Amino acid sequence: MKEFSNQEVYNCPFCRMPATIDDDAEYLRRIHARIDAGDAEAMNCLGCKYSDGEKGLTKNHQKAMEWWNKAAKLGSSTANRNIAAAYYDGRGVPKDPKKEKYYHEIAAMARHVSSRSVLGTIEYNEGHFDRAYKHWVMAAKAGCTDSLKEVQEGFENRFVTKEQYEETLVAFKDSVDEMQSVQRDHAVAFTSLC
Repeated sequence: MKEFSNQEVYNCPFCRMPATIDDDAEYLRRIHARIDAGDAEAMNCLGCKYSDGEKGLTKNHQKAMEWWNKAAKLGSSTANRNIAAAYYDGRGVPKDPKKEKYYHEIAAMARHVSSRSVLGTIEYNEGHFDRAYKHWVMAAKAGCTDSLKEVQEGFENRFVTKEQYEETLVAFKDSVDEMQSVQRDHAVAFTSLC
């Protein structure tokens, strides 16, 4: 099997053009082409560029929220996570812990692992330890290292049973093993361009 190198030039799966883009205008043209095709992740990506002021765009948290909301309405779990983070940080919106939790819940229901892990922390801080460990167990089973550490601590402090801990360890290993492949490395490198 051919190994993937980050130095390789590979093609965008949508437009078949080289995926590495140094030209900001070309990057934005391609993102807008994907947005015009209804691509929620392209909308989310554009929101991130506005939030960070990248690719020649002026930092604009309100525009970021607009794009994230459009992407979230189309089912982007990452956009929901980004909205939650905006409510946590107060970027473009007032800080609002209830809305932060709400958007993390939506993202977690759509299998966004880091939102599931954050929900564990929120529930723990609210004193809902059983709920917290349920979130962390689910996130750890999906390969989240931070959540696995919380589950281990929960086992040591008797919030998690030995059976739950063992089951979580096996599922964590299976998840991590499943995620390791040349094709996955290629996909991660491609999405990091956004």
